[in-house]
Amino acid sequence: MAGIVYFTTVTTAAGRDNLMKVAFAAVSSRQRFKPARLRLWLLAERASGLDKNSARSVAFEVGLQNGADGFMG
Repeated sequence: MAGIVYFTTVTTAAGRDNLMKVAFAAVSSRQRFKPARLRLWLLAERASGLDKNSARSVAFEVGLQNGADGFMG
């Protein structure tokens, strides 16, 4: 475990300048994408014939489960 932490730290430190250049773009695009993805799930569930409350429940659950797919999940 210590080795993984060490190599992650060294790699991140080596690429710090590049990371700082793209960090804002990555965070802002992630924040814009997540609500759009949840709306798409809601529309898909409504199109499949679920009532409004069930569609919201499914969209919310999928959003929670997929929350770990990004750093701002």
